Amino acid sequence: MAALCERVLTDKDEVHSLVRVVNKFTIRGPAPTMPGGICEFVAAIGLKRGDADRKHEFRLTCMAPNGNAISDYVQQAEFPSPGGAETGLNFFLNVRLTVQETGCYWIHVLVDGRIATKIPFVIDYEQVQTGTHQAMPPALTPSPPVRRKKR
Repeated sequence: MAALCERVLTDKDEVHSLVRVVNKFTIRGPAPTMPGGICEFVAAIGLKRGDADRKHEFRLTCMAPNGNAISDYVQQAEFPSPGGAETGLNFFLNVRLTVQETGCYWIHVLVDGRIATKIPFVIDYEQVQTGTHQAMPPALTPSPPVRRKKR
């Protein structure tokens, strides 16, 4: 399992729930082209042991649309023991990226230097107007509460 989400909830019984699974992020700003921005999410990775050893190096590398690596995260981890091929390992990485361009980014998930999977996500940019205020149409303007006379 490999996904990007807003956050991960963990219940008392160690069962995880991914909240707001995403694959596209929109950065908003006043400039006609994207000047750069911050993208934050959780990378959720779940692996099964299979016939592999217990101890491994996990690496997540984020690749920009131009092919350059823009972040790298390395962690040593062990599959639980005792356990057979069905033993699983979940890890969750809080990612905060500075992005400079729109397009398709990739997170490469490597186990012991070999690519296990890749997670794509898109960065989009939307220009927004600043300093303008629009009044609500009269039909949507809140009206004062109606007071009833006591009889």
